[in-house]
Amino acid sequence: MLALLEFKDAIGDDPAGVLSSWNKTTPFCRWNGVKCGRREHRVTALELAGQNLTGRLAAASLGNLSYLHLLDLSGNRFSGQIPRLNSLRKLLVLNLSNNSLDGVIPDTLTNCSRLRQLDLSVNGLQGQIPLGIGLLSELSDLVLSLNSLSGHIPSELGKLSKLSLLELNYNMISGEIPRALFNLSSLQILGLEMNSLGKSLPSNIRYALPNLQWLYLGDNMFQGNIPASLGNISRLHLIDLSENNFSGRIPSSLGKLSNLTYLKLEQNSLEASSSQSWDFLSALANCTTLRFLSLAWNELAGTIPNSVGSLSVNLQYLLLNTNNLSGHIPSNMGNLQQLTQLDLSYNNLKGKMPPSLGNLQRLVSFNLSNNNLQGDIPSKFGDLQQLVWLNLGNNYLHGEVPSSVANLQQLVLLDLSHNNLSGKVPRSLGNLPKLRQLDLSHNNFGGKIPSSLANLRQLSRLDLSYNSLKGFYA
Repeated sequence: MLALLEFKDAIGDDPAGVLSSWNKTTPFCRWNGVKCGRREHRVTALELAGQNLTGRLAAASLGNLSYLHLLDLSGNRFSGQIPRLNSLRKLLVLNLSNNSLDGVIPDTLTNCSRLRQLDLSVNGLQGQIPLGIGLLSELSDLVLSLNSLSGHIPSELGKLSKLSLLELNYNMISGEIPRALFNLSSLQILGLEMNSLGKSLPSNIRYALPNLQWLYLGDNMFQGNIPASLGNISRLHLIDLSENNFSGRIPSSLGKLSNLTYLKLEQNSLEASSSQSWDFLSALANCTTLRFLSLAWNELAGTIPNSVGSLSVNLQYLLLNTNNLSGHIPSNMGNLQQLTQLDLSYNNLKGKMPPSLGNLQRLVSFNLSNNNLQGDIPSKFGDLQQLVWLNLGNNYLHGEVPSSVANLQQLVLLDLSHNNLSGKVPRSLGNLPKLRQLDLSHNNFGGKIPSSLANLRQLSRLDLSYNSLKGFYA
């Protein structure tokens, strides 16, 4: 009781009054957030997550709770350094995440030899990951993400044979992934994104991490080829290798991942030009649960294969923008009827926009801008009634804007600029109640500006420049 009261005395602010029951007239085992063992009146758990408590964590108070199994102070505003908790030898779970703690991770945590879950994420911790963490042989979850940790990943982590979750993302860690880490056959989630890690991945990664389900390596400096053996880790659900320096072909072996739901390979130097180098796309058709596919910002070239229309019927995001794609948009892309975002912008696509794209009636964001597309805007695009964002700018489109555009009642942005569109500015555009940005500039629109545009109460940007408009509002 005295230890808990000392902890309470160090609290600077308790806005929810969660500690109001902490007084000598109430048995401490009935205090908010306190749990005791059944046989002995010893505190076994202290759970005060998400209470906006402020203050510093005193080692003297917490360190005297020697029967603690669980300490969860996450989601508060505690500051200062992590206290030395070396006397908590029965501790199984330590969660100090989402606070304002700083300083280094104390080496004395290694004395908590029974620790199974350690979460210090979303703080301001600095310095290196202590080598001694590798001595916590019972550790299954290690989460140190969203701090300012630096240095290398200690190879000693490879000794944690029970580790299933390792998240070190959003830090300043550099160097290579230690080879010892690839001996962790129990690992299911590996999160290392947003660091400065580099070098290539091992070619035999399938044998090293057979139970891996989530692989986050985005925004680092990895290079070389994507290992083909990645396709043999049958439990993989999620792969994020974006914003690195990967090059070469995308391995078609990824098509063997029957559980794959998320594949993010954008912002690399991946290549495809010949039909053979596009085999990966037809292979991905076997990934029937795939919902997210981003290959944007790479060096993919040539025509988009017709196999794109055979991708998972569950696909919701397809991002192929900012590549070197040419040729026509395959009409069977209209088969992907669960798509909510389609982005083919900043390529060299040509020909007409296939009307079949009007079948994608769940689309929220549709971007075909900065291509060489020609022909009319298909009136069937008016069926895309969930659209919030429609950008067809910087192409060679001609003809009039179809009146069916007025059906897009959810539209917030409409960009048709830098085309060869003609006729009058449709009066029906004034019936789009949520429109905030309307850009019709650099076209051949004539006649008067329709007064119906005054109905666009949400409009914050209107550009009608470089047309042939004349007269007063009509």
